[in-house]
Amino acid sequence: MLIPIQPEYKASQSAAAMIEWYYFNCKRLRLKPTPKILGIVPTRWKSDWGAHRSIVEELPLVCKNLGIQYFSPIRESADILNASGRGLPLGIYRPGKEARGDFMPIVDALVQELKLIRG
Repeated sequence: MLIPIQPEYKASQSAAAMIEWYYFNCKRLRLKPTPKILGIVPTRWKSDWGAHRSIVEELPLVCKNLGIQYFSPIRESADILNASGRGLPLGIYRPGKEARGDFMPIVDALVQELKLIRG
């Protein structure tokens, strides 16, 4: 499971409540193995917004304390929004755009996870 979080206060509170719900229900249902949280990634990040910067600065420590991987933020991008609206991957909609690089750490983690599953 990958947890995207918009770096805004209400969204942060909702993500915290969802993670609490996840752990509670995994324990209640006695899931073995517990479904893995691949990580948390801030999305639609605007570096010039103070609230976004503040939340993104706090998230790595929160993730470390929870034992959840933290991924660097995905920047707000009209290209991402437009590609999604057209039902196209960003790489096809706008090949070579730097916003694609924001996703590479997540892609790498998914590839590693699939390698572990396949053995």
